[in-house]
Amino acid sequence: MAERILVVDDDPNALRLIGYALQRQGYEVIAAQDGQEAIAKAESEEPDLIILDVMMPTMDGYQVLRHLRGNPSTACVPVILFTAKSQVEDKIIGFEAGADDYLIKPVTPAELIARIRALLLRNSYTPLVTDKTQVIGFLGVKGGVGTTSVAINLAVAISQRNKQVALIECQPYIGTAARQLGLRSCSTLASLSKLEAHAIDQASVEACVTMHYTGVRVIPAPIKLETNTSPITPAHAQTLVKHLDNLAETVILDLGSQLTPTVRQFLGRCDYVILVTDTDEIALQLTQTLLQEKEILGMRPGAVSNIVAVNRVHMAAKMTRLEIEEKLGQELLAFIPPVPELFHQGAHEGHPAILIQPEGLHAAMIYQLADALV
Repeated sequence: MAERILVVDDDPNALRLIGYALQRQGYEVIAAQDGQEAIAKAESEEPDLIILDVMMPTMDGYQVLRHLRGNPSTACVPVILFTAKSQVEDKIIGFEAGADDYLIKPVTPAELIARIRALLLRNSYTPLVTDKTQVIGFLGVKGGVGTTSVAINLAVAISQRNKQVALIECQPYIGTAARQLGLRSCSTLASLSKLEAHAIDQASVEACVTMHYTGVRVIPAPIKLETNTSPITPAHAQTLVKHLDNLAETVILDLGSQLTPTVRQFLGRCDYVILVTDTDEIALQLTQTLLQEKEILGMRPGAVSNIVAVNRVHMAAKMTRLEIEEKLGQELLAFIPPVPELFHQGAHEGHPAILIQPEGLHAAMIYQLADALV
């Protein structure tokens, strides 16, 4: 049965254009031209999602949204505010009123559809109640080895194996996951730092989740530095890991490249710890050090450590997979070939590299990695 979308706009042309774009994607469209009609149809038609214009006469979109959130029958319906009002203050008012997303006119049909799909997917998600969640931590042996890119593409690969997967970018201040995935998240991991560690519960963790169109549930790090941002402390991490079992079947932690006390708390919950390294001499020396001193990682008993090497540059001087394995004295779990242009394109367009070129060798290696871990 097609999802039902209520489109609210006092401009008949906007209603027609949006309705046409949605109908082409198979959605059933319900139209309303003012606030009172929107409230009435939201209550009687039971839409799966509402696209709500802000600037309307008599009752604006903010007022309509507050009314919807105050009614138990419509309180949980996802709402996208769709408006020409682009000031930060306007967005804040919208989110405080209860908006799930905020789109500024004009917007391409492709972006509108992507936002709708993400919200509908997130709204249909049923939290797991299990103690069998698999946690995989990715730790770069140094910066610049591609840790986040590997973690993102692995998460997408696992989701395409019909698994519920979540990705948490465990960076205290600025991260790249949101940018690489084309997300404009209104909440990030930094939201938890504003709470006392003991106050973090499942609801506050869920509030940080943004659903990517691939089905991956993402808790990204902030994309810009805020003066009032506090770091995630070891106590925060200790509380957060207690709620991972209800987040997804597989949780991937992008731990960056700094072995801080907070990162050690996350490592203590991992079933697998993947060291991401490069093929240069310095990276391999650091990898050897971590392999020889595993106890400094703080891994729990029974956790498995593996290595993924990312060959980032085409150079004759680069070592082969066999040479790397001989040097480290351990087999690699994966050897990702150099595709810098593809990863750059993916980051620019907000699409994981394995979806841009799914038949490529790099994609094959990522899917092999997914099959080896889940």
